[in-house]
Amino acid sequence: MNTSNVATLNERLLGFPEPLRENLARYITEHLDDIQDDMQWSEDPMYLSDDLKEELSRREAAYEENPHEGISWQELENRLLNSR
Repeated sequence: MNTSNVATLNERLLGFPEPLRENLARYITEHLDDIQDDMQWSEDPMYLSDDLKEELSRREAAYEENPHEGISWQELENRLLNSR
C-alpha cells in the first residue's frame, strides 16, 4: 500500500467513532493471519492467484456471451450509496 493510500485510510478511520476504531483494530489484530492467507500477499502488485484468474476468465466469458446483462460500475455505485 503506498503512502497516499495509507494517509487516505488513516483520514477515513479517524472519522469513525473511537469505539468503532477500537473494534476494527481488535478484529484486524485477532484475524491478521486469516486476512493475510485470504489476500494471498505478493510483492508483485499485479499478482493474481489462480482462483482469481479463473474467476476473471469466467466473468469475461459471461460478459462476452451476453454483454447487455448486468449493470455498469456507475449503477452499482448508485445502488450501494442509496442502500444506506
